[in-house]
Amino acid sequence: MSENDIQSSLDRLKGIEVSHLTDEEKELLKFEIDACELYLHDIRHDAEENQLCPQCGNLLPLNARFCTKCGTKITNEEEY
Repeated sequence: MSENDIQSSLDRLKGIEVSHLTDEEKELLKFEIDACELYLHDIRHDAEENQLCPQCGNLLPLNARFCTKCGTKITNEEEY
């Protein structure tokens, strides 16, 4: 999943109305939100050491020539 996908999921989770949820469901929702936030942190940290596809935001190894998710040709570092 790309950073944008995770951010969208996080935004949806944070938009859930909790007043009708059981305590167990609230705990599960909190766990999911925390997991998304941690994953986003990790992706952003990894992005400092790797590169992101300019088309879809997929995390790529430094020397990638094509995106493994969308197939976009990666031409040079300045596009990341």
